[in-house]
Amino acid sequence: MSDLDAIRRIKDEPRKDVHVVDGATLVSSLMNAGLIDEIGLLVNIVLGGGKALFKDVKEPHGLKLLGAKALQSGAVRLTYSTQS
Repeated sequence: MSDLDAIRRIKDEPRKDVHVVDGATLVSSLMNAGLIDEIGLLVNIVLGGGKALFKDVKEPHGLKLLGAKALQSGAVRLTYSTQS
């Protein structure tokens, strides 16, 4: 059984939300497998380069903004639904 199959099995069980905190590779794999219902992004203004979060996602996904909250640090937390 692959890791994605295990996550799919957990997602299908009646339980509380599953939170995954990781980088762009895992996010892309979960998006490609259709295993993400909601995305929370913490946005900071950074000068320079970095890795694109959705670079490896194979198909476009419509995201619906559910909420935005300015944090005391100056960052912004954005919450999106992947469900249309």
